[in-house]
Amino acid sequence: MDRPVLDRDVVAVRDRVRSLAPQHWIPDPHLAMVSVLAHGTYHTSLLVRTREARVVARLCRDSQWGLSPTEQLEREFTVLGALEPSRVAPMPLMLIADAEREFLLESFVGGRAFDYTRDMGPLAHAIARVHACSPLRASFALPDTSPTDFLLNDGRQWADRARRTPRLSGVIEMLDEAEQRLRTLGTSTSSDHVLLHTDLIHTNIRRTDSGCVLLDWEGARAGPRAWDLAYLLSPVTLMWSDQTSALVGAGRKAFMSAYAAAAGLNADDVEVEVDALSPFVIFRALAWCTGFSATAVITAPRVLERLDQICTPAFVRDHLLTGLG
Repeated sequence: MDRPVLDRDVVAVRDRVRSLAPQHWIPDPHLAMVSVLAHGTYHTSLLVRTREARVVARLCRDSQWGLSPTEQLEREFTVLGALEPSRVAPMPLMLIADAEREFLLESFVGGRAFDYTRDMGPLAHAIARVHACSPLRASFALPDTSPTDFLLNDGRQWADRARRTPRLSGVIEMLDEAEQRLRTLGTSTSSDHVLLHTDLIHTNIRRTDSGCVLLDWEGARAGPRAWDLAYLLSPVTLMWSDQTSALVGAGRKAFMSAYAAAAGLNADDVEVEVDALSPFVIFRALAWCTGFSATAVITAPRVLERLDQICTPAFVRDHLLTGLG
């Protein structure tokens, strides 16, 4: 996003917040000062500070699910409301749709960055608490489709964006082959129907004194718990961190055991479900990386470096095709 556009968003949010009546979560809105907290692929989060409070304003620039910014923010606001009993997500405060730039206000989450080597136990408990929340409170806002169908079809759309990019031709051919094999495995028949995050990457997790808090609920869905776990454990997800060894081998098994204990499930059953869904999750994640690499205007060197490491025939072979036999 161009800096002038971002500056206009900051001013628009500041002026609208200053016009609010005092609330218990921001008793002095007329003193609001606004700064950029995080600037992601689809959303921008702004920190709103006053003398007495800190809250977050979340703006949507684009939705990878084809929703308008207003629809995307409405979905996220509804999902945060359904998550309130879990206490492992930001609290929804207010949805502002009558401003120059619509945004939602949510509670500020402090703490520190998530650490794979130290925080896997608290994360297992946090995910289990999310999955214990009924998705019915947000059912009208949550997509509910076969996870395997969605992952294959959405992955195909992302891969097609890279089909005319010569440097990615080898990867696309391998993804085509993987898709054909995966479609022969059939549609998921899991009876699970829980509230899902679907983007459990380390940058969306904060470690606080009371445990882990999950941020960025853009991709919330209803479906099998294995989806969240398979995404968290995916080699594509782990490539974006420098601590990938924490969830390999014994670390992966220990995490699933901790999750199963927190959720009151059998660890072997959880592992079987995750292993069955993992190839579909990895396919979609790889396809997203290729499509994003081919079409996005990217300036961050670290993002380019990671995409170059992931979008290679060797990575696709080692982490997807080999497992499909």
